[in-house]
This record gives sequence, C-alpha cells and structure tokens, in this order.
Amino acid sequence: MTNEDPANKEQFLEQLTQAWTELQVTLDSFREEQMTQRQDRVGWTVRDHLGHLASWEEGITALLRREPRWEAMGVDMELAKSRLVGETEDALNHVMRDRMQELSLAEVRDRLRSANEALKSQVESMDGEELLRGYSHFAPDEPGEETGRPVFGWVVGNSRHLPILIVGGGPVGLAAALELARHGVRSLLLERHNSTTWHPKARNLNTRTMEIARGWGRAVHDELTAVNLPPGWTSQIIYARTLAGEELGRMPTRGFAGSGRKVSPEVPLLSSQDVFEPILRRGAETTGLAELRFGHEAVQVDAGMSTGDDRVVVTVRELPSERRYQVEAEYLIAADGAASSIRSQMGIELDGPKGIGHFVNVYFKADLNPLVAHRPAILYFVAGEDARGVFQPLDARGRWLCQINYDGTSTAFEAYTPERCTAWIRTAVGDPACAPEILAVATWTMNATVARRLVSGRIILAGDAAHQLPPTGGFGMNTGIQDVHNLAWKLTMVRAGVAGTPEETVAESRRYGNFLGMELGFSYDSAAIMADGTEAPSPEDAVIDYVPTGRPGHRAPHVWLERDGERCSTLDLFGSGFTLLAGPSGTSWRDAARKAGDRLGIPPGGFTIGSGGDFQDEPGDWTRQYGVYDDGAVLVRPDGHVAWRSAAAVPEPVGVLSSILRRVLQRTA
Repeated sequence: MTNEDPANKEQFLEQLTQAWTELQVTLDSFREEQMTQRQDRVGWTVRDHLGHLASWEEGITALLRREPRWEAMGVDMELAKSRLVGETEDALNHVMRDRMQELSLAEVRDRLRSANEALKSQVESMDGEELLRGYSHFAPDEPGEETGRPVFGWVVGNSRHLPILIVGGGPVGLAAALELARHGVRSLLLERHNSTTWHPKARNLNTRTMEIARGWGRAVHDELTAVNLPPGWTSQIIYARTLAGEELGRMPTRGFAGSGRKVSPEVPLLSSQDVFEPILRRGAETTGLAELRFGHEAVQVDAGMSTGDDRVVVTVRELPSERRYQVEAEYLIAADGAASSIRSQMGIELDGPKGIGHFVNVYFKADLNPLVAHRPAILYFVAGEDARGVFQPLDARGRWLCQINYDGTSTAFEAYTPERCTAWIRTAVGDPACAPEILAVATWTMNATVARRLVSGRIILAGDAAHQLPPTGGFGMNTGIQDVHNLAWKLTMVRAGVAGTPEETVAESRRYGNFLGMELGFSYDSAAIMADGTEAPSPEDAVIDYVPTGRPGHRAPHVWLERDGERCSTLDLFGSGFTLLAGPSGTSWRDAARKAGDRLGIPPGGFTIGSGGDFQDEPGDWTRQYGVYDDGAVLVRPDGHVAWRSAAAVPEPVGVLSSILRRVLQRTA
C-alpha cells in the first residue's frame, strides 16, 4: 500500500482504479479456502480483511457526502471518539470486520465491489478543488485525525495493496523485481539514485545466473548475451611488466569461458554493470508487475522489523524535491548495498574481515587493441616499477576499467584527478603516447563479511546488504542475484498461504562459491530439503570441479531433452511452482504429484523422461545423472534445486508426496 497522496482528482481516480486492479490480481491468485481458513498472526483471514476494507470505503463515501462516517461503518460514536486517544484501535477494527461476519466470501467481495464503485462515483461527481480540502471540511463535528491533509489521503492510503517493497535498484534489486514478476507478484522498487549505475563496477554474470536469466524472458536473456565479450577474451589472465611490455606469465581461466553444453545450456556473460543494469531495468518495467521509482530514497523503517509486525512501513524521500511519503507493504527485500541503511536500522552487525584492500577504479576509453590483440585476456595484471594494478577490457572495443591500490583515505583518493589517472594509465600501459578519455573515477573497499541475521520480522537482506565477497571469480553480484532467486518463490508461497512464516520458510542459507565447482556444485541443507541418506559427490577439487547429481539440496542437473523435434534443457521445465520429474516407468509418480498438489493447493508440474515418456533423452542419461531407476522420481523446487528424491517406486506415492510437500513448505496441515 502506497501512501503517496495524488496531486489532483485525475491522479486520485487513476490510483483508486489501479489499487482495485492490484487487489483483484492478488485475490485471483488465492483459492477460497486460503481466503477463509488460513489466518494471519492476529487471527484474521483474507475474508476478514476484505470485510474491513468494505466498511472503510463505505465510511469514506459517507464522509464525502457529508453523512456520518462512523455510522456508515457500523461504529458507535463513543467508540470512535475514544480512538483518538489510542485506547480502542483494535476494538474499532474488529467492529468494522465483524459487521460482515454473516456474509459469505462471495457476498463480502460483492459488498466490497459495490463500496468501491460507490466511492469512485462519488469522487467523479465532486469538484477537484474540494477534494483537496481536509477531513474537518467534510465532518467538522466528528472525530478526525489530521485536518490539513487532503481527503485524498483517506482513500488512497487505505485502498492500495502492495505485496513486496524492494529497496535498492542495482542488479540484485532489479533481479528481485524480475523474479517476483515471474511468480506473478507485484513489487515496488525504490532507488535513491536517479538512474542505473554510470560506473562499470561488476563484470561477470556467471553460468548459474545466466541459467536464472532464462526465466526472465527471451528478450532480457538475448539482450544480455548480445553484450558478452568475444570468446577469445575470456580464457586467460596475463601478468606483465606493462600492458604492452614483457610478459611474466599467464593463467588459463576455464570458469569464465563456460562449462560446456553438457553441463549447462548457458555460458557466463562478461560485460559491465553499467551495460546490463539498463537491460534488467527495461525487463522489469515491461513485466507490468514491477513499479520502479528511481530518485526515491527509503529513509526510515517505521514498522516491519519485529516478529509481531503485520506489515512493513517505510518513509520515503523523493529527490530532489525532498517531498516525503510513506509506503506500506507485506514484506521488504533490502538490496541497498554494502552500506545498507536498512540493515543499520535493523541493528544487524557484519561478521568477517573489513578493509582488506582499497582501490581506485578508473573507467576510460582508449584504443589499446594494437597492444593486446596478440594476447587477449580477461584481466591484465601489471607490475612495473612505477605502476602496479590491473586492466579489465569491458567490450574489446575500447572501453576499459583499471584498478589502482591506495590507502583508503579520502585525501589519497582526492589526489586521483583525471590528470593523475591519465599519467598512471600511460605508465602502466607502457606507452607515453596513450591518450585515454577518462569517463569516471570511483573507489571501493574489499570486504569479506556476512550479516549475523538475514531475516528480521518482515524484512529480508539480500546482495551486498547481506554479504560482501572479495572479487575473485566475480561472485559478489551473482550470489546476490541467486539470493533473490531463492527468496522469490518462498515469499510467493508464504503470501499464497501454502507455506509457513518467512522466518520458517526463508532459510538463512549461506552458500557462496567461485568457479564451476562452487558455482554449480553448492547445495542447501535446510528444512526445505528432504535428505535421502546419500553422500554428496567428492570431486578432486571442490572449487573448480563439478559433478552433476540429483541428490536433494543440489542444483537439478542439466540434461538435453527432446519432444516433437524441439530440443530443450531439463532446466526449462522448472517454472514458478514445484516440478516432479520421473523416469519412463514413473507415470504413477506424475499422477500422484497432481493429486497431492490438488490436496495442498499447489499442483506441481509433472513429466516423465525417457523412452515412451513426455520427453526423450539420450538413453539412460537422465536416470544416470539424477541417480534414480526408471520408476524413480525427484521433486524440484522453483529455484531449480532438488527438494526430494526417491530412487524407485513406492506403494503409496500420493501420501508420500503430500507429506514431502508439507515438510518442505513448513506446513502443519
């Protein structure tokens, strides 16, 4: 819910209409029993909240007609007056709710629809100037709250529904908006800067992140792959005296070149954050489910940090006007970076070493290809007598980033003027004629920290707000994107009433990695994983070697499949819900998944793989990689990790799957 008062009657009606549409989208995603049986922490059902809202809108319509507002809501006048001294807020809300208790869900929804239509009709009939008047203008003899606030605020502030608030418009925040939209969930993103980043910053979207990007739509995925560095620039690191001078050594880097199409349908992306952030922004905006507000800063968390809070309330400052307003939402994802103000307000400390190194980033253009074309690389470390640092090619067409060590003080950083940076680049390149165009100079500090808590009340930390990683392997941003990929499906199911509370369902998983083994080989061990007693693979080098496995907790392996002449990956079968995969003789599992899902209101997708199945593989490829027999099955979570595995058929598959789904979702019934 967004308490941002409209400026005129037209905006007022637009917001009222949008609020109604958002509410209907949310309600249409629920089943009847979810709206009538499952209760929130204060014992209210969705139906109760709808009845309360209907009463509220009936009261506002009466107010605008200069009729007794409290009487229209069924509230005794003495009770309404006592509300002003804060004694009976709960009693008043219960009266508004209880007057609808005898109505069915359908009747409550009809009542709310009628109330909303009457309210819109009343507003349409009124003069715009009058709607700018305060509460006391319409009811001078009745109890009110603030008399100066336009009556606009009494309607919009209590009629708009916002599921998820995202603070931070970097790659992690934008990925959160994309992931939530993939699950059909609306979000509002606040970013204090007026645009996406102007500095290259991070460069690498790794294999796993590009697998996730497949779920953001072909347009986003293809735009990202189009900006990748040419292949020849991703396979090695060069060490030299100067960029153009004596080579001291080189090191192959398989991780940046990709793992091969047998391991993944994707390859890593190497570009720069200032290039792919706008792609993510456009993708989020085109979903129709994400509202992005750049130039709006979340300055204070007013509610939502405590376990008992039933909503998040945040005060926002619009820049540069300094206008302030409040935003209310069900949950907040804090992706506001290493210096997260949200984390600070939550009082959460960071564990781990800080200030490991301090660096000046210089973003520049220069035609250096004649000096490096014979030895293209992803990184060039230079170690001359007068200049030590690293060069990073951003597009192999003249855009570069270099990093220079310094002592971390503001005085030392301020000394890196464009002139000094130009001189350093010429020395480090080894060519006094080099004429770089300095585009930007920035600074950053290397940390290796993790927040002591990732979840507090209705607020979840993600990205650098939750953990800061050294740049080796380019894993900081990738871990953040994978944070929200894991988080989005859990919040979706909590909101839909088919999973437990955020504290129970959003596990504080700490899985970070580097290179292929840790990138694809990491696994979860939590209540949302049903261990099957098998041992995890033991590669020779767990950092760089990856062994595909269908063991619960691990990424479900990629296997090439075919149906009706079309080729796809197993990864393409994983949507916004659970997915059951079974061997060619596992039709009983597929049928059982549908029945168990119907019982719980979360019917998973179900497919058989192999000869005569829904999809064909290379004979035995799927069963071998997933570790099951022809009549075995696995249940895959929406984030592509295996939740449960049965190597073979069992006598009561419906009961087994029902039990597994309840446990994974922390359901008690």
